[in-house]
Amino acid sequence: MLVDLIERISNVASNKLSQYENMPEEDVMKYSIKFLLTNFLTILLIVFVGLAIERFYEVFLVAFSFALLRRFIGGYHIKSSELCVFASVALVTVLTLIGGSIAEYSVFINIGSLLLVIFYAPHNIDDTTLVNKKYFFLFKLIGFCLISINFYINNIYVSIGFFAEALTIIHFKGGEK
Repeated sequence: MLVDLIERISNVASNKLSQYENMPEEDVMKYSIKFLLTNFLTILLIVFVGLAIERFYEVFLVAFSFALLRRFIGGYHIKSSELCVFASVALVTVLTLIGGSIAEYSVFINIGSLLLVIFYAPHNIDDTTLVNKKYFFLFKLIGFCLISINFYINNIYVSIGFFAEALTIIHFKGGEK
């Protein structure tokens, strides 16, 4: 339903834009517009949920921590954009709701995130970065540093956002490469 609407908007916008000179190919524009709209929808729904459950600050911390760490260490991608939107909103909501009840485990959650980053990061970033593979260790280092900062900040919502993202970098034999 929403994906169909995003698809239609992307088609119309890319078709109109392709009529101008010096524009990228229509397929490239369509993909870019669809990507932007899908991400905007996800952010909008997460903000709406945060306001609806009166936990905007906590929702923001979980979502921002997840997205920030993902930028550097990569992770598994859900193939369907509709499922990705739903999973992202549901994950952030659930993590926000349980965060307060597991606050005393923040240090252990941070340690778990660090171990996952040490052993598995980066994962699945080959197609999303222009950085040469020989420098990929820097992504691991940045991820390690981000999580380490939370030992000082000691915020459970940052901890669970980082941990949820770190779980997405675990790769199994026969799974996504």
